[in-house]
Amino acid sequence: SGPGANFLSAGTHTLGFRFLNEATGVTNFGFLTISSGGATGFPATILSYSYENNGGAITVPVPEPAMSALLAIAALVLGAAGVRQWRRQQAA
Repeated sequence: SGPGANFLSAGTHTLGFRFLNEATGVTNFGFLTISSGGATGFPATILSYSYENNGGAITVPVPEPAMSALLAIAALVLGAAGVRQWRRQQAA
């Protein structure tokens, strides 16, 4: 529990970073996607990275909670409709 504790688990993680671009003297922002394995987070593999070279902030696309809730409700409705249809077929 502390900074970086989330990366001490297996899975795919997104990490934000900033660095000084020595060519322009501007701080750049970016993110990378890593895949880590094992309880210690190692070995880790960089899957992709991206950065903004104009000094502007960069945002990582994260699904909004409302969208996740809508998808969950839609899945429940479709599942209930499937069960209802299955029961009708069993009764016939």
